[in-house]
Amino acid sequence: MKPYLVCVLAGALGLAANAAEGDRAEKKPRWFGFQIPALARVRASFSGQSTGNPGTVGTATDPYQDRFYDDGYLRVNSLGNPTVGGLSDTFPRTSFYRYDNASQAVAPNNGLGIPGSVTFNSVNFSQGGSFGDGQAHHAIPGIEFFVRKELKAQKRWHLSAEAAVSWSHFSWVQRGSVPTTLNVTQDTYNTGTVDATGRAGVEGVFDPTLVPFPQWIGSTPTRTTLNVAGTLGGSRKLTLDAFQVRIGPSLGYRLTPRLSVDALAGLTLGIGFSRFNFSDTLTPAAGSGVSTVSLNGNDRDTHTWYGLYSALRATYDLTEKWQGLIEVRHLWMDSLFHAGSARSAQIFFTDGFTLSIGAAREF
Repeated sequence: MKPYLVCVLAGALGLAANAAEGDRAEKKPRWFGFQIPALARVRASFSGQSTGNPGTVGTATDPYQDRFYDDGYLRVNSLGNPTVGGLSDTFPRTSFYRYDNASQAVAPNNGLGIPGSVTFNSVNFSQGGSFGDGQAHHAIPGIEFFVRKELKAQKRWHLSAEAAVSWSHFSWVQRGSVPTTLNVTQDTYNTGTVDATGRAGVEGVFDPTLVPFPQWIGSTPTRTTLNVAGTLGGSRKLTLDAFQVRIGPSLGYRLTPRLSVDALAGLTLGIGFSRFNFSDTLTPAAGSGVSTVSLNGNDRDTHTWYGLYSALRATYDLTEKWQGLIEVRHLWMDSLFHAGSARSAQIFFTDGFTLSIGAAREF
């Protein structure tokens, strides 16, 4: 016979032999209860990435790519971005572009032979601050239902098993401006003698044969990568709906005929659904040469996890059948990662704890 089976059988026989000790042990009480848990000090951090696709550089296809930026786009038109004749400077050009801010376009000085340009930016920020830095999450109470069965009792001590299901809602909000570091991919396009200023927000022309005198600018980027200081303004909100199940033993000690304390531990499994809403303004430091970028949107993600919990609970017998309880619980698990197309976030449950109140009834 396997050694662990011997241990299990010996334990079962021991429990059977002690089952007759006291009326409480004979009853083997079972309880159904609920708790209202609220998590405190759960921290979340976040970062942002550009939703654009500025394409590649350094290949023969550079002038013939569709490129999308946080402050506009430059794409291949119906003629394939040809080398336009009739201009004093000849290079591949496109009419299918749009820039969002007037500061992105620079007029040429044809008298001095200085060409004009249009600059586009893709902006990431690796340091977006933390929701926990002065922005504590909103501890919105959830609900938990549990069943508990007493396995063994001796004098003041009792051993039980408990299982529970729960739902909790979490919300982190940050408003105002926080300092950040902007990681900028900046592409500048030569306009030659063409003056492309005064066209901020104007959509590009896909088929230039249908429009008289379209604005043609170069379609080959000169790329620069910058890390600049800046500020992140606006607002952002991260929410999470978490559904969890837990199971584990509890060991209790009766301090008085009505009051007992229990230590609990066990395994928890969960599934959660997060949403990140944001309306951001990324403002580079003055003199950086990078234009301000405004972005808004929302991302959703789904999470599964497992972890270990430990808790300390105080239980008071209100009547022969009813108990009131208060509990503090801690959860050990890996952080959750919200992976959105424009914003990413990490949620650190291990940094916080749960405070619960509830009641239970014997059945």
